[in-house]
Amino acid sequence: MRIFLAAVLAAALALSSAHAQPPSADWRTIETPRFRIHHPVEATAWAQHVAARIEAIRDRVIAVVGHEPTQIVDVMIMDPAATANGSAWPFTGAPRMVLWTTPPASDAVIGHYGDWPTLLIAHEDVHLVHMLRERRGDGLGAQLDRLLPAGPITRRVPRWLIEGYATRLEGALTGWGRPNGDLRAAILRRWAQHGRLPRYDRVSSIGGPWRNGSMAYLAGSAFVEWLMMRAGGGAAGEDAERALWARLTAVEARSFDDAFAGVYGAPPRALYDRFRAELTYVALDLERQRRAEMPDPIGADDGGGDILWQDLSWTTGRPALTPDGARLAIVLRAQNAPPRLVVWSTEDRTAADAQARREAIERLRARDPEDVPAVRRGPRARTPLHVLPGRDGTSPHDPRWLPDGAALLFMRRE
Repeated sequence: MRIFLAAVLAAALALSSAHAQPPSADWRTIETPRFRIHHPVEATAWAQHVAARIEAIRDRVIAVVGHEPTQIVDVMIMDPAATANGSAWPFTGAPRMVLWTTPPASDAVIGHYGDWPTLLIAHEDVHLVHMLRERRGDGLGAQLDRLLPAGPITRRVPRWLIEGYATRLEGALTGWGRPNGDLRAAILRRWAQHGRLPRYDRVSSIGGPWRNGSMAYLAGSAFVEWLMMRAGGGAAGEDAERALWARLTAVEARSFDDAFAGVYGAPPRALYDRFRAELTYVALDLERQRRAEMPDPIGADDGGGDILWQDLSWTTGRPALTPDGARLAIVLRAQNAPPRLVVWSTEDRTAADAQARREAIERLRARDPEDVPAVRRGPRARTPLHVLPGRDGTSPHDPRWLPDGAALLFMRRE
């Protein structure tokens, strides 16, 4: 409950700063049988697009989740920060859905979609249909439960499952989203190869290292898919999910771990550790196969492999080459520094780097003949030809060279 109330407070603070559409703006409302869609007049076309699809999406969500809420949902359409986002607020008496109109960038982890409103509605409506279940029965416990602003699933289910389940269904219901893109698999595989997959007590966290706040979506949805296969896959896997929600809203009060173990045969922590071990094994096996094909990923190409050109941390954007291939533009991000757009030369520096390393080793041994030079790990960092830092927290993205190769076009949302 503490987490839920903190999230509500954070949302209230965020919405209070949404000065792009203040209460004094020209707001309109579109009503459908189960939704009231509120939008500023500037977003009329977007809102009409939502209204034309939201009821059909709700029917598909109900069919999969196995529950039909009776409440009318108020949908707020806004664009306060020129970024892609949305949220669902399953208050038992007055559920809300918030949709931000700006679509994600093409290199975002959720950038695999055909229609952004459809993908966004599917994810957020799964939250509502899933978490608006009430506890069954008429006993004192159930009556007291109904006085609370959030139902038993909202209060008891950890974030990895709330977001992981909605993310799994965003893919199953639309054919797009994170489960059907390549970035989720790439990120999880890379983390597994480095032994960095989050522990069970970290997979639901909001802050922390790179992508850690997103692990509830990425690792959570992959774990939910793994649980589906463990339960038999297909209809059997969906039946197991519905059984978990039924056990959590039963007349008999149960903890999340008890309800989970009663469906999947073991506590969630134990099964997550097994999932993490299997994912790591597959990732390392792929790495071994790749090394067999490419014995020296840092040295020269052996004729059938690739060369590791730069080993970067945090997040990069999609690179763009000049028409002649002489320069490369890319957006680099860091944990404690503003994002920046850099331009590198693509000149082959293999011989120069090898010479520089030999000279450094000679200088080291001249000072101390018994010293041992460090093992080389990855290619040397390249010095940018040009750097354009981010400004006011906004990041440049999607750089593209113009045909003459002398000018660079990029986007920055403000």
